[in-house]
Amino acid sequence: MRISTRQTFLNSVSNMQNSQSKLADLQNQIATGKKLNKPSDDPVAAAQVVKLNRELAQTEKFQDNIDVTQRRLELEETVLESLNNTTTRIRELTLQAGNGIVSDADRKAIATEIRGLVEYSAGLMNTQDSQGEYLFSGSQGFDKPYVLNGDGSYSYVGDDGKRMIQVAPELFVPSNDAGEYLFEAATEAVSVKFLPANPSFITDMEVVDEDVFAAFAKGKGDLQFEVQLDTSQSVPTYQYQFRDSNGAVVNGPTALPDIAAGETVTVQGLQFKLTEPPVSDWVVDQQFKGVKELTVADAKTATALDTDIGDITLTFDPANNEFDLTNSLGNPVTIDGKVQTDIKYTPESDLLVGGYRLKLGTPVVGDSVTLGLPLQQLSPVSKIEVTDKTQYAAATADMTAVLPAVAGLGEISIRFNMPASTYDLLDGSGAAFMTGVALPATPTTIALERPDAPNPNIPLGISLTVNKAPTDQDIVKLEVPAHTETAFRPEEKRQNILNVATQLATVLETPVENDEQRAALKTAVSDTLSKLDQVRERNLEARTTIGSRINALDNTKTSNEDFKLFSKTALSSLEDVDFAEAISELKLEEAILQAAQASFVKIQELSLFSFIR
Repeated sequence: MRISTRQTFLNSVSNMQNSQSKLADLQNQIATGKKLNKPSDDPVAAAQVVKLNRELAQTEKFQDNIDVTQRRLELEETVLESLNNTTTRIRELTLQAGNGIVSDADRKAIATEIRGLVEYSAGLMNTQDSQGEYLFSGSQGFDKPYVLNGDGSYSYVGDDGKRMIQVAPELFVPSNDAGEYLFEAATEAVSVKFLPANPSFITDMEVVDEDVFAAFAKGKGDLQFEVQLDTSQSVPTYQYQFRDSNGAVVNGPTALPDIAAGETVTVQGLQFKLTEPPVSDWVVDQQFKGVKELTVADAKTATALDTDIGDITLTFDPANNEFDLTNSLGNPVTIDGKVQTDIKYTPESDLLVGGYRLKLGTPVVGDSVTLGLPLQQLSPVSKIEVTDKTQYAAATADMTAVLPAVAGLGEISIRFNMPASTYDLLDGSGAAFMTGVALPATPTTIALERPDAPNPNIPLGISLTVNKAPTDQDIVKLEVPAHTETAFRPEEKRQNILNVATQLATVLETPVENDEQRAALKTAVSDTLSKLDQVRERNLEARTTIGSRINALDNTKTSNEDFKLFSKTALSSLEDVDFAEAISELKLEEAILQAAQASFVKIQELSLFSFIR
């Protein structure tokens, strides 16, 4: 191959330029201390540097949040400690005022000191942080939490919100506590609120023993009160029971005498008067294919499942209390990476699956339901009513002879026969005791009857409304006896320490001139001491919680520092220069450049024109 003089010349110049460029880069790296000065130096490393810098910035923000949260919590802890000391002093003064030898003048002096402590406490409860926000007003940081009313009492005008501060990728810590939780801690009274309204069969409900009722209702949420007919007796009698918000029976069932004329009942500190419920209030629970009720508990999850798979079928295995989920092709369904076969369930409880909530009865062999959106009516029977309480009570009371498996307290099932448009009645064992009853035209109202020779077709006093075409062999199970129910919510009326102390001061300022006034003073002192103990207990509880939060922040701060160190080490390995290596490369490039320059001087003299001269 022919090599021209021009080609040799250009190659030599190119080599010197490359060496000069490398030399310049190395000098720049040594000068800046960075081997990655622009993305083109190393695109992969540059992308990692961007990611690490973003993570470091986020961690720095977390550390700032931790510092702010710690300052707020430490300020809150200091204020609560001061308030606890103030409450302790008020308690000492209360005990002193309750001493029988203290004069009216002494009590008045004690009241003056208590009022001073109230003003001091009000100032603490309206503490502001360094940003000017009120510490105890919940989420309304610029609203003064406690205001003085015209009558000398104090009202809380904040809310119960907490400011959740992110201090780690998956950790949020409350940076404050609302005054409603911290200071409204003295129980003044316990009451009940009906949901949604006062039922017709309960009147004059009141709490007659607050301590007993508060202990009974604690942790149970909204309470459900049920009255039902016990038809297992020769003469049907009423029973009542309480359920908690999860449906578990927490009291009863307890027998009642005849309540037609009204009966006063006292249970767990709650007193109310019962009257016989009207027929329109009686409820008969129904069960269709093992399920009492089907609702959507998580619309997002249910929608995603319906979009991905479509309708799914839940099939019960009562022998093992298990179920399977299959798609339209009969193949098992997988949810969250788990194949939904042989999944355990508990009869008479709630079942959450695929975003749906099923209130279960007691499934039997062959029971299965289809889940899909939009949610379809589960049962062809949309409404069940007790139309005649007398007929119902009489029928269910003497069913023992006709329906041994029911014995007045079991179940009655309606089995639809299609397309014959008839229905059968089954007893608790599943045996038919009345068959081939014709269905009226839709919409259908079915007045159930029972066989009773020699006078058949005696009304049961139960009416069904069917507004969905049943399929052949659909079975709707009815639980008997019927019952009435109403929900109510226990509520506690609470006071703050400011009003507790102010009310005591008012009592102490009143002269004691007779035994009645002495008894009132004694009661006021006793109530105040009890409420002060509640306030101190809440104060201790809050400070303990704050301490645990501060410990969590310390641990998180340490973890964040470790993460920062790891990230900075990784970042340094990507962008920081190794000076020893860079200087060695610099010297090598200098030697290469000098050699190239010396060689170029010799090479350029090899031109043909040099020989011509």
